[in-house]
Amino acid sequence: MPNSKTAPEALVLLVNEDPALRGALAKILEGAGYVVGETGSVSDAQDAARHLRFDLALVDLAAEAGGEDAVRRIRREIPEIKIVDARGVTRRAIDTITGLIESSPQTPLSLELLYENLRD
Repeated sequence: MPNSKTAPEALVLLVNEDPALRGALAKILEGAGYVVGETGSVSDAQDAARHLRFDLALVDLAAEAGGEDAVRRIRREIPEIKIVDARGVTRRAIDTITGLIESSPQTPLSLELLYENLRD
């Protein structure tokens, strides 16, 4: 898959142990034109990263669930991936993405715009 800068070809991996938050964020991102993969664990995230070349990973796992380890492993598996260590900020990410979709003249939402606004 080409490493596209636009949403229709951009793959986003959501790693969050809360299925409700993960599902809400997935729906928002899919509505913005992204292809989304979801997982709730480090091992599933590693498996997904081995099979698909994601452009962006939003990792929100508590330290005890291996959040830091997941970030390191995904970076090792896909050195070119953009990773947002989103531990504890998924609700803020949902609000941020919703605001970008509402205010952005670009359709679909660019991967760079998404990344820049989420990594802060």
